[in-house]
Amino acid sequence: MKTSYSLRNAYSGIAKAYIEDETFRKRFYTYEDTSEGYARRADEVKARTFDRKKLVHALLKVNRRLGASDKTLENIAKLEQASTCCIVTGQQTGVVGGPLYTLYKASTAVKKAREISQQLGTAVVPVFWMASEDHDFEEMRSVTLIDDDKIKVLRIDKKPGTGNNNPFKTVHNYSYLKEPVGFVDNNTSVRRLLMEAQHVWKDTEFSDWCQSVFYDTVHGDETVSDWFGRIYLKLFQDEGLIVVDPLDQDLRQLGSTFLLQAIESSDALIGSVNARAAELTEMGYAPLIEPREGATGLYYLENGERLQIIHENGMYTIRENDDREAFCLEKVQERMRHYPEEFSTNVVLRPVIQDVYLPTIAYVAGPGEAAYYAQLKEVYEKLGMNMPIIMLRENYTVVPQTFADELESLEISVDSVLVTDQIDLERKWLEDRDHIDVEGLFDVFTRDFDQKYTALIDALTGVDEEIVPISKRNTEMIRQQLDYLKKKAYRFHRKNHKEELKTIQRAAQWIKPYGQIQERTLGLINILSQGGPAFITHLNRQLAYDYRHRIIMLGKRKA
Repeated sequence: MKTSYSLRNAYSGIAKAYIEDETFRKRFYTYEDTSEGYARRADEVKARTFDRKKLVHALLKVNRRLGASDKTLENIAKLEQASTCCIVTGQQTGVVGGPLYTLYKASTAVKKAREISQQLGTAVVPVFWMASEDHDFEEMRSVTLIDDDKIKVLRIDKKPGTGNNNPFKTVHNYSYLKEPVGFVDNNTSVRRLLMEAQHVWKDTEFSDWCQSVFYDTVHGDETVSDWFGRIYLKLFQDEGLIVVDPLDQDLRQLGSTFLLQAIESSDALIGSVNARAAELTEMGYAPLIEPREGATGLYYLENGERLQIIHENGMYTIRENDDREAFCLEKVQERMRHYPEEFSTNVVLRPVIQDVYLPTIAYVAGPGEAAYYAQLKEVYEKLGMNMPIIMLRENYTVVPQTFADELESLEISVDSVLVTDQIDLERKWLEDRDHIDVEGLFDVFTRDFDQKYTALIDALTGVDEEIVPISKRNTEMIRQQLDYLKKKAYRFHRKNHKEELKTIQRAAQWIKPYGQIQERTLGLINILSQGGPAFITHLNRQLAYDYRHRIIMLGKRKA
């Protein structure tokens, strides 16, 4: 495998300012992503009190159940030591492991944990927060892959499965149930999806390995989130990645005190988020968090659904309920004390409760998450904490070497495919091979025609003035015929290069599916079926951390 830097600019807006503007970073973030920043943050985390025994118990239970390696279990055990810190990342638990950037987040956390551990001389373990509480089913239900040179999107439904992990589906219309994705069963649609997806890896060098990663990890009585966890524990078994399921009942007991504080301070917390949004807008940036009126940053899990808690007129209600029952603060807090597992956090408070549970030294963020965090500094501070170091995840475009070789034979670079629209790329390539210069020929002919035709009409007007309107109609017909002839010439030129254009289209479809960034579109299947476990090792062990966009070539060049 060969890796090179790309010309593609992966960052814009707030994320770009985070990278380039020190003043911006100091205003909206707490720590710099530097050696000094890690040392300061580590000292702060070590000084805080965590219920490490209960944390380790909860993590061991979940990770053992999902098939964790000995290395992962060893890393969990290290968390019982007061000096152990975490590098954390996370994402919603998409089918078949989610889009590629999810894999890159996990890999970034793994390599940075190893690097910072060596730098600080203390244990730093990688943790993946599976966002199983999220109820955006549409975002997690599909996987995009390329099969027989065609892009396919495979989807699951949320019908009940044999695990019956959300029994309320039999009471409500499951299609409209706002259930956490961690309640979605491994049902028959999951098996159907995998039967079709198998076609991508079945005849490859790594078919048995892919079968063990993607197919054998589906357990009928579990959820899609469990499946996701099993995939990542398998992929990173040698690196000791720890997965966190925020729906785990034991883990959620650790958040009771935080929830009490968060609900009591909700107006001030949401107010600070809105204040930062206004400040960012004034600076010309588009803030990503815009809480609705009455938002508290909290949800309530009721009858299998995740429902938003709102604060209005001094009382607390469920936004989605038509017959809203209002509760005073004391009643809500009483419920939180006894049943913290019934409460869930949104985008404002999820990062904070994550750092309540875990001794987080740094969070590996995508560009969008880095923008979210720009609005959260005061939220942390109002809750008596500091934001962790924000570290940008790595980002790649992976290209089979065969595609790169084919493009090179056509004098096209992979990078040019990345930064150029496919239609423009094809047009430019055809223009460069238009050796007779069709456009130039027609330009010269048109100029000569215009001059001679104008002279002809000038002469004919001496016969009769009525010749002028006739000549205009005649000119339009001649121009139409010339345009028709030119289009035909281009079509024949394109037809003569049909195979080369197919090569460009195949490569572009892989490099930028639907014209979009590969890592945000493709799932893991195509890449891992061609790269196998060596690709994971390459990410984790052979590439130094860098947030700039890189191109990875899969396979070897032809001799």
